[in-house]
Parts: sequence; structure tokens; C-alpha cells
Amino acid sequence: MTKLWTTCRSCRFYKRIYEQFNLHYVKCNKHYCTNREELISTKNGCDNWSKRKKEFDLSSERLLKVEEDIKMLIDYFGDL
Repeated sequence: MTKLWTTCRSCRFYKRIYEQFNLHYVKCNKHYCTNREELISTKNGCDNWSKRKKEFDLSSERLLKVEEDIKMLIDYFGDL
């Protein structure tokens, strides 16, 4: 018996599938488990359930890119 908070939808392996509609991507009612590599129902659960982890990219390359983008915006909008 799975508990309410251990359903597939709250698992770190859960992914939502999007379909392309013209130039936009829209959510569809299909869900995917990256651990089992199959389509799933969000109400189910399994023994491999794992809590989602928040991950941040604070690498020096990423921060340098942000600094370059900010400088470009200042140069572009500085005359306004």
C-alpha cells in the first residue's frame, strides 16, 4: 500500500511528457518514469520511489555567462 505522498507524481524519477502542437509544446496526459523507462500512472507508486532533490548550477562557467549577459543588457538599455 503506497502512501499519498509517495506516488509517482512526487518521485524524482517522474517526468511529464509534452507534445508539439504547431509552434508550441503542450502537456499531454502521459507520464514517464526514468527509472523503469516506461509510461506510468501518476496514482501508482513503487519500491524505487525517491524524494525529489533541488539542484542548482552555481558553477563558475554559469556565473560568467550571467555576468556577460548582464553587461550586454546594460550596454543595450543604458541609453534609454
